[in-house]
Amino acid sequence: MRSEPQLKTLIDLGMVGENIMDIANFAVEKYEFTNDVTLSDSDREKALEQVREELHERVREARKQRQVWIKKLFSRGRRGGAERPRVRLQ
Repeated sequence: MRSEPQLKTLIDLGMVGENIMDIANFAVEKYEFTNDVTLSDSDREKALEQVREELHERVREARKQRQVWIKKLFSRGRRGGAERPRVRLQ
C-alpha cells in the first residue's frame, strides 16, 4: 500500500509568528483607544498573551483542517488516489 504523499508546507511559520505578534499588539492598542483607557503593564501583557494564544489556536486548527483536505484529496477514486481527469488527445 502506498504511503500518503508528503506535501511541502506553503506557510512560513516565522512570518505567521511575527504577524500574530503584530495583530495582538494592534488588538490591545485598539481596545485601549476605543475604550479610552491605558492598561497597566501586567494587564497589557495578559491581554497580549490571550490574543496570541487564541491566534495560535486558530493556526493549529487551520493546519489540522489542511491535513484533512490533503487526505480527502488523495483518498478519492480508484486505488486510493485522486481520480485523474480523462483527456482526449487529438
